Amino acid sequence: MRTLNISRSRPSTAALREAADVLRSGGVVAFPTETSYGLAVDPMNASAVARLYAVKARDRNKPLPLIAASSVQVRRMAHLTGKAAHLAVRHWPGPLTIVLPLRRAIPALGAAKEAAIRVPGSAAARALAQAFGGAITSTSANVSGHEPLYSGAAVRHVFAGRVRKPDLVLDA
Repeated sequence: MRTLNISRSRPSTAALREAADVLRSGGVVAFPTETSYGLAVDPMNASAVARLYAVKARDRNKPLPLIAASSVQVRRMAHLTGKAAHLAVRHWPGPLTIVLPLRRAIPALGAAKEAAIRVPGSAAARALAQAFGGAITSTSANVSGHEPLYSGAAVRHVFAGRVRKPDLVLDA
């Protein structure tokens, strides 16, 4: 489990590029959000999604929320219209998650026809989705059923002794 130190407000381009490469190769990245740390994978990569469920020991019947860098990224995968579009303009970036109908199937969501998506207030989280070039998963970076983790050190500590762990931790 590699660690890169970043700034919460202005993560380095090099660190974001490396994290995006990990995501593109099917890896799992732990990153800071506006609340706890999250786990990201490419939601279009079914094997990466399976790895994420294994790392978290999460029930496959629990859907994964998504985050995007902007409304533009959201519109590439989901229909953002009407009241939802109005709410997005008013509250994004920010802690508002909107359940939206999908334009196409997303492996991270199985057969779901809609997804919980947000454009977070966290500059680091938005920058990661921007560097990746599309929406990413954003589920809490903990073992399912355990307390959320609020630091990169906590993520490293919890996953250090486990067989399945994130590939990269962006530690802010």
